[in-house]
Amino acid sequence: VTYKLFLHENPVDILFVVDWPMPAERQVGSLFLNHVKSGFEKACQKAGITLGNCQVISVFDDAPANDDWTLWVKRITKTQRPGFTTFRGKAVLHFIPEAARQLRVQIETYKPRVIVPMGNIALWLLTGNDSIDKWRGSMLRNPESSEWAGYWFIPTYSPHDVLRNYKWHAIQIVDLKRALGCVNRTEGRPKTNYLIAPTYEQTIQFLDGILSRAKQPGANIPIVCDVEIKQQRVICVGIGINRTDAICIPFYTATGIYWPIEQWVDVVCKLREVLCHPGVFLSNQNIAFDIQYLWADYFIWPQAAFDTMVAQNVLYSGTQKSLDYLASGYCDWYVYWKDDGKFWKEDIEDSRLWRYNCDDCTYTFEVMEKQQLALEAANLTAQNSEQTEILNAALILMMRGVRVDVSLKNRTLADIQSLTDMLRWELADLAGRDLWATKGLSSDRIAKLFYDTMKFPRVIDPKTKQATCNDEALKKFKKQDPIVGPLVDRINMIRSYATAANVCLAKVDSDGRWRTSYNVAGTSTYRFSSSENPFGSGTNLQNITSGRKLDT
Repeated sequence: VTYKLFLHENPVDILFVVDWPMPAERQVGSLFLNHVKSGFEKACQKAGITLGNCQVISVFDDAPANDDWTLWVKRITKTQRPGFTTFRGKAVLHFIPEAARQLRVQIETYKPRVIVPMGNIALWLLTGNDSIDKWRGSMLRNPESSEWAGYWFIPTYSPHDVLRNYKWHAIQIVDLKRALGCVNRTEGRPKTNYLIAPTYEQTIQFLDGILSRAKQPGANIPIVCDVEIKQQRVICVGIGINRTDAICIPFYTATGIYWPIEQWVDVVCKLREVLCHPGVFLSNQNIAFDIQYLWADYFIWPQAAFDTMVAQNVLYSGTQKSLDYLASGYCDWYVYWKDDGKFWKEDIEDSRLWRYNCDDCTYTFEVMEKQQLALEAANLTAQNSEQTEILNAALILMMRGVRVDVSLKNRTLADIQSLTDMLRWELADLAGRDLWATKGLSSDRIAKLFYDTMKFPRVIDPKTKQATCNDEALKKFKKQDPIVGPLVDRINMIRSYATAANVCLAKVDSDGRWRTSYNVAGTSTYRFSSSENPFGSGTNLQNITSGRKLDT
């Protein structure tokens, strides 16, 4: 059940628990073995970990076929499959409970200061949590669903997975550094001071406290404002003033409105005064999203001073920019929390949502502070300020929108649909079959035509690793056999018409305008990305097919 890579006296500093042994003597052979081991050792070396003080064990002697863990561990369903038993909330094969027992024996033998689950199965067996993508980097102490309380658990990716996806290598190093930092750590996360379910007096007092500081000469008081949305309305607003202190101001509960109308008006007015005060340094993650809702619901349109998502794009363009990813790298005390917000959709207790809202604020506050230091060290503070100015300019575009000639739009849509119908029948005549599905061209039918009937060599999409008939593939088909040129041309024309039709079908607001959401940090090249806004109107106005292209 276990495989020992490094032997030494116990107790050990760090116990690495991998899903299956690093010596993978299966289909991939010893070359894979050497790369996995070498990559793991390099990651530990870069993290400052001395492997002589550590131990590596594995949960299983081998992995399931094609590394498909659902063959061994499944979700519990009403119809239990033969050979499976229930264990820790999962349907598992018979040897899984024994593997867990052996794992406990190993942990009790080595008495590690820190345990690093490496992979989904190790994470689940040790902490009861699912998804290493979510929980990696978390500092778990006394996991509720684990019988191994008292240890630090710092999950990270499996060495086998890092070898297959090398962009995770740098992320794994960050996680290993966190594990090393917990070796001699005994204290837990600093206590948070969250004001949830506040009274009217507490809310006004909290906001007045910010205002009193902001009104001081030369003040630049940093705060984080985060909103939570349900059914396209703001149900609560969180304000964080440092890494541990925050308030959640509810407006709706699961049963109705939180404030009497007079207090509601007072709170909104006071909130507007705080957020729009020139002495306040307003920050958040993807702040443009929040401002759109604050304006739509409460006519609050503050100036953004700092956006952690924009700052990450300035610092490390092309990397992930989600808040949990940023917190896992920047925050001293990090535990994955983002799933708590999803539970609100299931109408759980209000207090859980309010605490989640405060967590968003305090984590974002610490990320902001660390990013400011990183920007200064990299001499990128001015560039980030410029990007923030562009963000505020983009907000004007989002709020005002662009006027739409609705009658011309409808006529254009009718023309496009007429041309598409004509092309559909021409395409069916050339292909000898109908390539249409319910919503338009069928990608599956096109693939069967070119690969199964015409026997063209398969073109594999580098992202999906599946056969594709995208634009690049069609160009190759046309070059290989010009006789399919008319067929390819009509497929491309129909796809171009579909893009234009989707624009014409986009929802127009009641004042006859399209309001599009622009993401300043949406691309690694600093080009805007655009899409429909949070309220379901507007569209991607940067990707409209030109009339000249349609005419061809």
